Amino acid sequence: MTEEKDKPQDDDGQIDLIGPLCGERLLVARKERKVTVAEIAKELHISEQKVEALERNEFETLGAQVFARGYIRKYAQMVGVDADEIVADYDELAAADAEPVFKARQRPRREMSPGPWIAVIVLIIVIATVYWVVTNRPDFFSLSDQEPDAAMPENTVPQGNTVAIELTDDAGEIADAPPDAVAETAEAVDEPADDG
Repeated sequence: MTEEKDKPQDDDGQIDLIGPLCGERLLVARKERKVTVAEIAKELHISEQKVEALERNEFETLGAQVFARGYIRKYAQMVGVDADEIVADYDELAAADAEPVFKARQRPRREMSPGPWIAVIVLIIVIATVYWVVTNRPDFFSLSDQEPDAAMPENTVPQGNTVAIELTDDAGEIADAPPDAVAETAEAVDEPADDG
């Protein structure tokens, strides 16, 4: 490498050290100590191209800012420059070039689907219908106002194979009756009743 290529220069050939130029300051300190780029690269465990990029303030090739800060701090310690001052210079450069990390974004307003509205309308219609039926037809739901069934007459004995027997206290009359009268009575009881 030539001397002219290693030093950032302005138009009149002088090294420009105005402002936060951490990479250029590291380059000047390295040259003063007569340390090669290969030695710096070996100590930092990075390639020589990345060391040269660091000296040109091209920090994006170094990866994340945390790595760049580590490389700069170690490089500054190797060449005998105040590491905190160089890192502060880097922070100024990085802050000027940095994009906002997080930009709040508004969520787009979502349109409400018609499903809930339809459900509310159907519910209102059902409630109104039930109210109308209850108020206009009071006997519709009332069980107490219904007429009893007239199908069966009251106090009737169901017809079938049952026989109603009247008991009397006159057991002596049956015993005194002639046998023919008792037989006629028994025949009348044994015959089924005609339905009609």
